[in-house]
Amino acid sequence: MIELRVLGDPQVARDGVSVSLQRKQLAVLMYLALADCGRFVKRDTLIGVFWPESSQTNARSALRQPLHSLRRALGEDVILTRGDDDVAVNHELLHSDVLDFDRAVDQGQLLTAVELYRGPFLRGVYLKNCPEFEHWIDGQRSPRARANEEAIEQLTEIARSKGDHRKAAYWIRRLLGVDPLSGRVTALLMAELEAAGAREEAIRVGERHVANVARELGAEPDPRVAECLQRLRTTPTPTEVLAPAPEQTQRSEIEYVREALDGRYDVLEQIGAGIMAKVFLAWDPKLKRHVSVKVLRPEYRRTVGAERFLQEISIVAQFNHPNIVTLFDADELAGFLYYTMQHMPGDTLDDLIRREGRLPIQQAVRIACDVAAGLEYSHRHDVIHRDIKPRNIFVHEGVALVADFGLAIALKAGGKRITESGLRVGTPEYMSPEQTGTRATVDARSDIYSLGCVLYEMLTGELVYTGATTQAIIAKHCLEMIPSVRILRPDVSVELEAVVTKALAKAPGDRFATAKEFGEALLRIG
Repeated sequence: MIELRVLGDPQVARDGVSVSLQRKQLAVLMYLALADCGRFVKRDTLIGVFWPESSQTNARSALRQPLHSLRRALGEDVILTRGDDDVAVNHELLHSDVLDFDRAVDQGQLLTAVELYRGPFLRGVYLKNCPEFEHWIDGQRSPRARANEEAIEQLTEIARSKGDHRKAAYWIRRLLGVDPLSGRVTALLMAELEAAGAREEAIRVGERHVANVARELGAEPDPRVAECLQRLRTTPTPTEVLAPAPEQTQRSEIEYVREALDGRYDVLEQIGAGIMAKVFLAWDPKLKRHVSVKVLRPEYRRTVGAERFLQEISIVAQFNHPNIVTLFDADELAGFLYYTMQHMPGDTLDDLIRREGRLPIQQAVRIACDVAAGLEYSHRHDVIHRDIKPRNIFVHEGVALVADFGLAIALKAGGKRITESGLRVGTPEYMSPEQTGTRATVDARSDIYSLGCVLYEMLTGELVYTGATTQAIIAKHCLEMIPSVRILRPDVSVELEAVVTKALAKAPGDRFATAKEFGEALLRIG
């Protein structure tokens, strides 16, 4: 059975095992899956949606590739064909949350519907130069987003009609998650919290709204929120405290982090999460600036050891390079091991690739040169990053900056204990062959390999290797031939393809010896 979770960040599994699909493969699969059950789709229709700028012959050839890849990844029986012109998906072998959501909405099963809706349909999936696909996906996203909001509003009204202000506040929080800057929803939440006796929490909700609107929009807060804040601040505070709704029986981690860092940073919201740490946006009242706070997850905190981590992180705190995100300080408070760094409001390279697909060649080369320069600087200071990937590269005003050198130090501080603990270091799609072993020595050439993976992705819009499992991806990095950039991107020069191929060499000794050498090879190409 194939499980598709496509409301929110897409996830695909075959018989319970995660499967990694490229964007266009996933898009074609979902286009077929949402056709009327059992209905075949004309190949020419698929071509018009996904390859509008290609000739008929080239487009038909291009369509065969994702269909073949889907059969290989999900099973031969998943994609059905009828003659040379019709394609369908086998609904007997496929289960999707979006179809369950539609069914729950139609049957008035409000709770089921809102629990299934984890975010917009195929969030983050964009295909460049495919206007028909963009029109189709907007038509899929908008009605389901509205249906989710309407279901939450109905659940809120049901709770309010019963006088259950705690439950109403819970549902309004869910509604606020859809549009965090909504003044109307924020004011509703504050009113329900006040009615439930949670005046202090209502004030915090209003204050966060004021801060978020000022930061994101540079605007004044919604008058309804400002009025409510003024009234709550100037009237006595009741002693009754809101008990958490059944779904919120434990304090959230952000509340513990906010309490631990109180007096040093004002923690505003969580903005990211990775394998090793969670990221929070905070305000530094002393220096009057926003910062990003990375809090190590408990299993890494125990493995790394606070004293050595705090000693070694001072190395990165002294880094001063235009292609490295500045790290400010680190500390341990109330059991939290954290460090703060420059807050980057712009896009990550991952955002850029998701939005644009493959990048212009000159832009891709320029970004790779910037990253190579930052890596050369860190390598000269004996710091190996170990997790170079698009999500750890910011593009700000045309300049690429590498982030998360603090995690590199954490890995260094943890030493051998990190791998012995069974915790994976790095991201499989970008890990060098030697990085996958538990005893191999990882040096600067591992970062060069990872940057080669990033450059390949920028040029083609696709990952170097994909697979049904992490182990399959790792095996391909170690054993499979390096794919040709020019097959997917014929306008890439032979010289540039040679640079990418050398960076992706299986043996470290066959790669560029230094990041500087890698960057210089790219500059010679222009």
